[in-house]
Amino acid sequence: MRNNIVQIIVLFIFWAFFAGSETAYISINRFKLNSLRKQGKKNALLAHFLINKPERLFATSLMGTNICLVLAANLTSVLFFQILSRPAPIVSVVVITLLSLILCEIIPKNLAIKHSLEITLLSAIPMYFFYILFFPIGKFFIFCSKIVIRISGISYTGFGPGIFKKKEDVEIFLQASLKEKFTKDERRFFLESIDIGNKELTDIMVPLVEIQALPVNAKIKQCSNFIRKHKKFYIPVYRGRIDNIEGIIYAHDIFGIDEDLPLDRVVKEPVFVPENNKINEVYRKLNKINIPVVFTVDEHGGVTGMVTIYDIGEEIIGKVGVTEYDRNHVIKIKDGEYMCEGDAEIDEVNRLLNININTSNVSHLNGLILKKLGKIPEKEDFIEIEGHRFLVVKSNKRKAELIQITKINSQNN
Repeated sequence: MRNNIVQIIVLFIFWAFFAGSETAYISINRFKLNSLRKQGKKNALLAHFLINKPERLFATSLMGTNICLVLAANLTSVLFFQILSRPAPIVSVVVITLLSLILCEIIPKNLAIKHSLEITLLSAIPMYFFYILFFPIGKFFIFCSKIVIRISGISYTGFGPGIFKKKEDVEIFLQASLKEKFTKDERRFFLESIDIGNKELTDIMVPLVEIQALPVNAKIKQCSNFIRKHKKFYIPVYRGRIDNIEGIIYAHDIFGIDEDLPLDRVVKEPVFVPENNKINEVYRKLNKINIPVVFTVDEHGGVTGMVTIYDIGEEIIGKVGVTEYDRNHVIKIKDGEYMCEGDAEIDEVNRLLNININTSNVSHLNGLILKKLGKIPEKEDFIEIEGHRFLVVKSNKRKAELIQITKINSQNN
């Protein structure tokens, strides 16, 4: 009987080891582990070997826990048979379940989450030993699991090589490792540059209704006056209607030219891209062809807006001085009260007000209010969201032009 008890305790220890180690490997800050690996730490090298191919880790830990489970269950049944002098399967199941959940799962996994790096490094050598020990059987199970995954159509996921596979990894890196070295805005800029690959041109483009342009039959003199008046760097040129873009004029191209010449003498070919293109893809294209402006088109080929290299820069780091279209101002009136244009971007409002309005379906305040109201907003219409009231102060027949944002508890006070 005493031998059975000792054997069960030993199996519980190994069970807790495998369960805790697996959780520690999953929870570990991979940037710190990678730093130790580059320093040549043996334990870090072995841990990275297992994390780099997660099937190695899972095959080892699951085989270890299952072996311990089966043996412990059998020994517990034998132990209660010796104590009660008759089979007691229900008692054995209840006891083994309670003890294993508390001692082999809950406690070790909680400790592993709290001390993931230390436990990962401590368990690296024994986990590698068991990986080698279970290798033939483990390889077979890994092979079978991959076949099942492919047949079922499930996309394979894992830790993968490297340390930055997701935006969350970068957040861990910034918050845990360089928090004192980077300011809040610098961390935000860095994360925005990572997240920019998920955004489309529709999130940053100047809508067609806001584009200020000249007809193609205008003269250079008119264009010069237009530039001085509106302070534009790039002037779209259209034929007949604003949505029939003929080309683009750069301000520096008209200096020193006869003012009586027509614009078609200096107009450049426009570049059109689908409005659902990713921002990072367009940024690479702009750099490759050395053009600072593109026009967006919808699925029917109609022009829907305009995007400049400055718009992309603003999306990453905010306002960068005088830009092509200086819009979407959010002005603080007093604590808890702001005034902004209807076309203000929700991301900018979220940042300034420290709130979290969902931008999955809309990107501008006009779109948010229109969606919530279910109609074109009129003066005095309002919505309440994230503890703030968004009141339409000025509107036209198509949209809200000016919106007052008030913190609700401030308003009540």
